[in-house]
Amino acid sequence: MSAARRTCVVPDLGDGLTGALRSVEELFVALGIAAKFRALPVPDPLAGGVALGAAVRIAWAVAPTQSARRRVLPRLLAPDGRAAHAPLRFFEVDPQDLAVLGVSAAVFGRALLPGSGQGELAAVLTDHARGCDTTPGALVVQLARLHGLLDLEWTDDVALLHARIAPAGPVDVVLSSAEEAAYRRTVERFDAMWAAGSGMAPYRD
Repeated sequence: MSAARRTCVVPDLGDGLTGALRSVEELFVALGIAAKFRALPVPDPLAGGVALGAAVRIAWAVAPTQSARRRVLPRLLAPDGRAAHAPLRFFEVDPQDLAVLGVSAAVFGRALLPGSGQGELAAVLTDHARGCDTTPGALVVQLARLHGLLDLEWTDDVALLHARIAPAGPVDVVLSSAEEAAYRRTVERFDAMWAAGSGMAPYRD
């Protein structure tokens, strides 16, 4: 693990984000069991528990930022001081751990391609998906979207919001008009990555 840390931003999705991370950990655990007891050849970074370790560390970093309740402090308010938005949370993580999630999604995706030569790995993915009542492709998409959400590019909008929100502590934050515009653009990026444009819009009380 590298000494460098990266600050990332995520929306507070209740248990949606932590639940997705638990699912990823379970997939990596299943893969580790298959590798051990079925002598399954596993490509990097899935071998040796590397991907599992990365997912666990990310989950530990993300968990404190999430809440199953919407009405938690600090609230993030529109410029009118009344309309509440879905909170944005900031956390620090090893960028190498984020990279491992991205590479893992790519490795799983290639394993599902015809003629990949990774039939055994695809079989593990298929077996795990069946136990989760989903499809192998859906698991890979979830992992890729999770990585994309956590690895969202740091832009001027995010920097503006971080400077306003992070120092505020456990108090409500009333956004300025410029910060409100930055918030909406950032949420649109989250929506495109996580919800595929299905509308993770700012909620109103």
